[in-house]
Amino acid sequence: MFLSVLALDATEPRARFFLGLERLQMGDAKGALAIWRHLKADTPADAPWAAMLDEQISVVAKNAGVDVETIAPQSALAFPAESWTPAKDAPAAMPAPAMASPEAGGLGSLRTDIGETERASIEAMVGGLKKKLETSPDDFDTWMMLARSQRVLQKHADAVESYGKALGLRPGDMEARRGMAFALIAESQAKGESEPPEALYMVMASILRDSPEDQEALFFVGLQAANKGDGAKARELWSRLLLQLPKESSLAGQIRARMEALPK
Repeated sequence: MFLSVLALDATEPRARFFLGLERLQMGDAKGALAIWRHLKADTPADAPWAAMLDEQISVVAKNAGVDVETIAPQSALAFPAESWTPAKDAPAAMPAPAMASPEAGGLGSLRTDIGETERASIEAMVGGLKKKLETSPDDFDTWMMLARSQRVLQKHADAVESYGKALGLRPGDMEARRGMAFALIAESQAKGESEPPEALYMVMASILRDSPEDQEALFFVGLQAANKGDGAKARELWSRLLLQLPKESSLAGQIRARMEALPK
C-alpha cells in the first residue's frame, strides 16, 4: 500500500517513514536507515515528525552497530520491487483460518518474526511515540504509527486501543479501519477464540459500505450473515467475492463449500 502511495507522491512523509519501518521489520536495518536519511533530507527542522525521525535513526543505527554517515540516502522506490515482502502491497486475501476464514495473509498482515535488534529498535520507537502522544493526543499519524508498531510486536490489545484512538480522530479513514480489523482478528486468535468478535463485524460492515467489493469485508460480512441464518445475504456476498478469485484456487473452493453448506 505505501509503495503505491509513494508512486503517486514520492514526497509523502508518512509513506516514506512506514516503508523504512517495513525494511527494519524485514531485518534490513541499513535499508531502513537509507530510506529515513532520504526522508530526513526533505524534512523541515520544525516538522512535527522531525525529532521522532532523528531519534529513530539514532536508535536503529546504534542497535545495528552502524555508522549512519556511511549509509547513503535512498528512496524506497529505488529498492528492487521483489525485495519488498509481498504481503504489504499484495491484493487482499483472507485472514487466518483460526478465525473461521479461508486463508492466512492478506492486506492487513504484518511480519512479526523479527530479530532481537529489530525488536529493540521498534520498542524504542514505541516509547518515543507514546511520549509524543502525551503532549499531542490528537496526532492521527502518530497513533497510526504506534498501532502498526504494536501489531509488529504482537501487542494486539494495545494495537486495538491505538487504532481506536486514531479512528476517534478520523472515523472514516480506511487504513485505520483495516488496521483495526486485523488487530481485532489477531487479538482474538491470541486468546484462542474460534469466532471473530462482534467489533470486527462492525468494522467490516463499515468498510463494505465504502468499498463494496472489498474481499475481506465481503467474506466477514457474509460470515456474519451465515452465522445469523441469513443464507441469502451470505450467498449474495460470497458470490461477489468468488467473481474476484481464480476459479481453481483453494480459496475459491473453500468459499464454494461454505455456500453449499448454507440453508436453501
